[in-house]
Amino acid sequence: MKKNKSRNRGFTLIELLVSTAILAILAVGAALSLPRSQSPEQQDMMLFQKQVENQQLLAITGGQSRGLKITAEGLQLALRQDQGWQISPRVQRWQSPVRFATQAPQYRGADTPEVFFLATGESTAFDITFGRRQHCRGSGEGVLACSSR
Repeated sequence: MKKNKSRNRGFTLIELLVSTAILAILAVGAALSLPRSQSPEQQDMMLFQKQVENQQLLAITGGQSRGLKITAEGLQLALRQDQGWQISPRVQRWQSPVRFATQAPQYRGADTPEVFFLATGESTAFDITFGRRQHCRGSGEGVLACSSR
């Protein structure tokens, strides 16, 4: 009596090709989802841009002045209250050297932000440089322009 030889000894060529194609697609997707490495200057500029946009939007939609306190160590968010400015205790630290200059008169105080955002959309005019190549300029009319030199 002859035994039936089973044909289920392994995978077919088609099955191997399909599984390889699926793995290749997954690998490409995983590689594309990884963050691209950016220089510390680029990361600082992106952080600053994001915070400027957020503070402008919150000032306009909330009808309440907002601000950014900028130091050599980092930036802090600020909110104008009846009693004066409330500065967030959380410092978002810079990863590169930062130079900041404002063209507005300085109402200096320990709790006064360097950049103001008014509910009208206006803001303080300023220049900020991250490292040597990344630069942002605020026009004072709510327009932020950032570039690489």
